[in-house]
Amino acid sequence: MDGSPATFTALIVDDDEFTRVTTRRALTKLGAREVFEASHGQEALACLAERPSIDFIVCDLNMPEVDGIETLRRLAELHLGHRIILASSADPRALRSAMEMAAHFGLKSLCAISKPITVAKLREALSDPKEPEAVAKSAAAAPIGAEDFRRGFAAHELVAHFQPKVCMATGKLIGAEALVRWRHPIYGILPPSTFLEMAQPAGLFDALTESILAAAIAQCAEWNRAGLDISVSVNLPVGSVASRDLPERIHAIVAAHGIEPRHLVLEVTEDGWLNHDSIAREVLTRLRVRGYGLSIDDYGTGYSTAQQLLDAPFNELKVDRAFVRKALKDEESAVVLSAITGMAHRLKLAVVAEGVETEDQWTHLGALGCDFAQGYFIAPAMPGEQFLGWQAEWDLRRKSLRRHETIQDTGALGVGRQQPPDRL
Repeated sequence: MDGSPATFTALIVDDDEFTRVTTRRALTKLGAREVFEASHGQEALACLAERPSIDFIVCDLNMPEVDGIETLRRLAELHLGHRIILASSADPRALRSAMEMAAHFGLKSLCAISKPITVAKLREALSDPKEPEAVAKSAAAAPIGAEDFRRGFAAHELVAHFQPKVCMATGKLIGAEALVRWRHPIYGILPPSTFLEMAQPAGLFDALTESILAAAIAQCAEWNRAGLDISVSVNLPVGSVASRDLPERIHAIVAAHGIEPRHLVLEVTEDGWLNHDSIAREVLTRLRVRGYGLSIDDYGTGYSTAQQLLDAPFNELKVDRAFVRKALKDEESAVVLSAITGMAHRLKLAVVAEGVETEDQWTHLGALGCDFAQGYFIAPAMPGEQFLGWQAEWDLRRKSLRRHETIQDTGALGVGRQQPPDRL
């Protein structure tokens, strides 16, 4: 059915009877085997209490009693993982704001369509795949607690997987990001969304960070010995950058494994250094002076100003996946991403697009000037021992993905950049 599910169940939440009727007909044409209706949010929640396995929810925003935004918040509290289609006659900015609010509530599998609802609009919404992160989170839901987490950590079940980072101009592999995974003996590989919140109450957050950092550095050293000269990126939690002894601790691990500081990139969110501004600036500057790469992670989700960005010692900026996801379909998001990229290049920062999932996104983001990319389109995170085999396959594939050479030749990848575009 043009990519839409063959059979599915759906719930329509709308106070307008005519809209419910036309939406029901459209969903039936697209393969719905069962369609339920609710005229307001409270009625929808009652329906879901009886039928929690409904696949799709088509929800209006402007309704009496319990409106769409309140309904979304309550849906998020149920943690049922429904795919939700927001349908509204609100202007695009209001609809986009509602999407952001829903994401803030914790709802991941979202899309929006404007009224009037048509078969074509619903078909596209239904066939829009879930984000891999949301799929993993839903699939990995498991009844685990802090005690199980402590046991797993002690048994070395929490390990580093590595997601490749490649140059968009050449397709060349330039690095990998270390991402924690839990090899659970019962539930299999669990993503961090299912267990990281347990690390703090278990008293193991700092220990987990240092464990993944050490594993990433050891893996990078192993790659280097095998002739793979790439960097490895590691996320630093908010509290780490407030620790003045961090540079010495990191440098000791790096020296013990015999790699150079340039092989390690430390990723910090905007809030991570803004919340501890004076200490963080000192710690990060000391790391940068020693030659470590520094990356602003999830840029666009925090509150840094242009002046703070100018004064910070970073050499890389990672654009939040929300901009990456929207840039292809939303003109205003593309404008914002282009502006961020242009500003970063003028500040001599490399730009990384994370969450790249399709070839269309790859092409579009390359045209907007992003330097590097990572995401499911390139490869999911994998164990370190699989990396060399994946690279051989990627080298065959990447030749068809090279962007126009004129972008590199004219210097559009960065004003006054001192390093070639395929290296940090």
